[in-house]
Amino acid sequence: MGFREIIVIMLIFAISISSNTCEGLSEDKLVRIKSHLLKSQIGDKEISVVATCASSDNTIGPVTLHPYSNNMEFKFKTNAFGETVFRCTFNINNVEHKFVIFNNQRGIYGENCWILADGGPCLCDCKNENCYEKSQDAKCFKYDS
Repeated sequence: MGFREIIVIMLIFAISISSNTCEGLSEDKLVRIKSHLLKSQIGDKEISVVATCASSDNTIGPVTLHPYSNNMEFKFKTNAFGETVFRCTFNINNVEHKFVIFNNQRGIYGENCWILADGGPCLCDCKNENCYEKSQDAKCFKYDS
């Protein structure tokens, strides 16, 4: 066996080890979105939200969210480089709002719960039993657009 063949075998071995290692680095994540929007400017009607979220690989929705009722939930593995991004579009009273619901900075929990509130989405840890009560631990954001 010559020098070239040895180098090729070493490269193939290194690539196979790194791909297995990278796959092991990806994490299971959960995103859950729930609406707490109750009243519209028009009257005492419930505000339903139509939500669609997408990454470069997946699209989830559209899902209609009703206040304090159902939720939208999806699980995924982050990519090996930690660059997974999910962008959501929320149609609220025929007004479209966009928001990055998951990225490195916003995916800080294993189970990320988002509450759609009047001022924008609020993030909390789903494992926190007070999460949906808009606990003091929630981090609130404004919509991106």
